[in-house]
Amino acid sequence: MTYRPPGGHSKPLPHPVEDCTKLSDERGLYLEMPPSGGKWWRFKYRFGGKEKRLSLGVYPDVGLKEARERREDSRKILGNGIDPGEDRKAVKSASVIQAADSFEVITREWIGKNANVWAEGHYTRVVSLFERYVFPRIGARPIAEVTAPELLEIIRCIEKREAVASKVRGTDEKKPHIVPLSRQAQEILRELHPLTGNGRFVFPSARGNSRPMSDNAILAAMRRMGIEKDEMTGHGFRAVARTILDEVLKIRPDYIEHQLADNVLDPNGRAYNRAHFLPKRRQMMQQWAEYLDDLKAEEEVAHTSGHRLGES
Repeated sequence: MTYRPPGGHSKPLPHPVEDCTKLSDERGLYLEMPPSGGKWWRFKYRFGGKEKRLSLGVYPDVGLKEARERREDSRKILGNGIDPGEDRKAVKSASVIQAADSFEVITREWIGKNANVWAEGHYTRVVSLFERYVFPRIGARPIAEVTAPELLEIIRCIEKREAVASKVRGTDEKKPHIVPLSRQAQEILRELHPLTGNGRFVFPSARGNSRPMSDNAILAAMRRMGIEKDEMTGHGFRAVARTILDEVLKIRPDYIEHQLADNVLDPNGRAYNRAHFLPKRRQMMQQWAEYLDDLKAEEEVAHTSGHRLGES
């Protein structure tokens, strides 16, 4: 069918719009069934002088009882002077932002930035540790909500499991580890030599020279120094050193991993020679010692200045 407007050309008449079938419940809830198929729960309400509609789910996935509960939730929001449709958009937007700021997303960005810098073996190990121990526990959490005690607990769990794995690896293959020492470290060892130089261990146990100092002895010493258990562990210094060497002193990660005796592999999956990068590692350890000396000097200056201010 066509029609001819005055002085114009003939045009086809628009197709009539087929109305949806609506089954009303109460308080604005109804089931909408368009001719094309499907059934949608809708909530009809007025806000700001305008009639609006909000989708509450698809039937039968959402039954009548649940649809009514969702309607009541929307009515409560409406009763507080808030448009439930706009509220839903805000919640969805916040969820997207929260997901983008999750611990896993931020961590994977950090790992990705270092992928071309780290040795392949170290990269694989870092990803594996996070995927096995960290992401399942706190990966979905906003990174701002993750607390230091939570991370410390996870680190301790990793340390225990990795220590067991290390012992197992050690029974399979024992290799000497060469550790370059700074001038400061050598001086400390010379001072210590009259006390323990004739024994098997540089730091023997208080219970006898036949075994080394235990982890508990190190922890007890830290507690006497005022370092609480939720602040640092003995193994925690290793992680601190790795981070500062990498991020502050800008040392190549493969130098760091070789110095820490981590299981660094070459591109063919073989273990690197433990004597690899020795000249660079000597420089690194000397740089690390001087960095610590600078920190100590700054702390002493700050303490002295504060003491003098207190006296005045």
